[in-house]
Amino acid sequence: MKPPSMSETDRLLQCSYPWGFDRGSSADASSSAATFGTAFHEVMATLARNLTADPKAEVKKAAGKHSVDAEDLKTRVLDARIVLRQWMDGKNPWSQKLSVKAVEKSIAFHVVRRTVRKIKNPTEDTHEYLDIEKNEFPGTVDLVLENRNRTVVLDYKTGFDVSYPDRSGQLRSLALGFRSHREMVLAFLHAPSHSGPVIYAAEINDETLIKHKDAIAKAWDKIGDGSLRPGPACAYCPAAQQCPLNANNLVELKAKGDLTAARVGQIHETLGAYDKLAKMLRERICGYVRANGPVQRPDGKILDFVTRPFSNLSGASIKRALGEVEGAKMLELLEKKKCIEHGEREELRAIAEGIK
Repeated sequence: MKPPSMSETDRLLQCSYPWGFDRGSSADASSSAATFGTAFHEVMATLARNLTADPKAEVKKAAGKHSVDAEDLKTRVLDARIVLRQWMDGKNPWSQKLSVKAVEKSIAFHVVRRTVRKIKNPTEDTHEYLDIEKNEFPGTVDLVLENRNRTVVLDYKTGFDVSYPDRSGQLRSLALGFRSHREMVLAFLHAPSHSGPVIYAAEINDETLIKHKDAIAKAWDKIGDGSLRPGPACAYCPAAQQCPLNANNLVELKAKGDLTAARVGQIHETLGAYDKLAKMLRERICGYVRANGPVQRPDGKILDFVTRPFSNLSGASIKRALGEVEGAKMLELLEKKKCIEHGEREELRAIAEGIK
């Protein structure tokens, strides 16, 4: 199961359900907006690392590589570069110059030990962090600026809108890797298509970051327990189609008319998510009844454990009773007397390699 990353912090803090099931490690198909964002980030990182790099040449290279609108990319990159340079030169709320401390630096926060370490950047194709350990929460900061008074953790955004930087779960998580004696500032450089680039910045205190650590750890503990919490992040959830909180999901799947290959796959995946959630919930209510005693259902029936006798005869049980050698002889005898019936059971299963 691919763990959450810091770019998904707000979704994790709202609801841990999407990471409770193995949805495969391959990356989802990127939207055109996401692909453009990748190209923008790539050029801005190159220009931040190499002050003598030719912006237009880097734009042309990235536009061809990612198949995005070269003219749009050039306009947004050149404008954003000017705004960022002016901001670093003192055109900021503190009227102080800032210098580059880090560019595209990846970190991992260990949610159990509450420690942070530097890690390798994610793979370019699937955006996976290959050197993280269990219980590590990884992320990559676009740009870190500093002077003797402040550290600025900045993230590039090219979408339609951005949130307040000091309320951003992603920026708070990334800031954990750069805490120091300096004042901490969280910032977005927003370069949308409909207007010019703007930098939004806000200070955040250390107490808030410590509470953020606790919130991450609490949310992390809920991964896999079936917890579901609807909220604003549902609109961006990769598991929304299979989420059991969508009460009409199965009804809608049934009502869409004739079956198609796409609908069959969608229905099977949705049913699998429901089955896994049902298993988790049964385990939890069994634990509750075992610890607290019988409970009454809304329909008036009493929920309690009932003991029923059963019999089991298998190859393993025969060998346990008679020993390996004598058990094998008994199985051979039963086979000769045709007491053991053989057959095949057909079942519908999803195979990771797909249809061949």
